[in-house]
Amino acid sequence: MYAIVKQGNGKAYTSMVFGHYEDKKKEEGTNWWGQYFVVLNENKTALIKHYSFDYSRRPYLHKMIVFTDGNQEDWNIDDETGFGELKITDKQSLLDMVRDGTVSAELLKLDDAYSFDEYPEIKTNTDIENLMWASGGFHDAYIKDLKENNGSLYVLFDGIWGCNIEMWFTGDVSYDTSSLNLEDVFPAWYGSTMILKDGFIYFVNEEDMKVEDIGEGFCWFKARNIKYHIITDPA
Repeated sequence: MYAIVKQGNGKAYTSMVFGHYEDKKKEEGTNWWGQYFVVLNENKTALIKHYSFDYSRRPYLHKMIVFTDGNQEDWNIDDETGFGELKITDKQSLLDMVRDGTVSAELLKLDDAYSFDEYPEIKTNTDIENLMWASGGFHDAYIKDLKENNGSLYVLFDGIWGCNIEMWFTGDVSYDTSSLNLEDVFPAWYGSTMILKDGFIYFVNEEDMKVEDIGEGFCWFKARNIKYHIITDPA
């Protein structure tokens, strides 16, 4: 797993994610939600506990980690809790490094070898899965900006937990956003589906959709190419 780690001061950095656990004692503030991830610090000199949400800025729940790669094939996951860590390590070893302010050369090597792409393109189903990890399936998202330019389309999504996402659609672009007219209805998406089929990428504001079901009443986009960029908000 890989993520953008938000620091709560408008700044962020990226890190490999090594573990996912929960504090039994939950307190007001950054660990109110209890769940945290073990990641590198900004200088990549030690492991730290980074909590999923910051509840100190009421009334909103601020997401403090945005996943850009959700692959957990190399993790040990507890089937009951959903928590776990990379197979090459264990919880106690990770928490010992957090306590001591250290990190092993083995874990640093993994992070250093990972290639983070700020502007990934959608080419495979894995690319789609990573976008859905980052966006939370576009739950609560809404279109803040939409611009056409010489056959290409730029769309900026706001309202996503923890970030905004800008997208570029190119190649035989078509779309229909009339079902979410900002002046007539509440514009938020409740979920989304992205599909690769016959050389096109389809993106629609509903879960578990099929291409043949996309049509009137849905907000949808179709293009041969999609590129996106995650913009972390100032929280």
